[in-house]
Amino acid sequence: MYDKSGKVVGQESLTESIFNDDFINESLIHEYYLLQRSNARHVIACTKGRGEVQ
Repeated sequence: MYDKSGKVVGQESLTESIFNDDFINESLIHEYYLLQRSNARHVIACTKGRGEVQ
């Protein structure tokens, strides 16, 4: 682990079993990717209502 300045502040070890191909759900990863992409596209549009038009 690194801090904002790039210095090493810690280390964490992970077991290889969490990276096993048997537990990777590719469709779930794809759905999450599409969700992130669609959330990035949200555009806020403002329109005037009938009473605001002059």
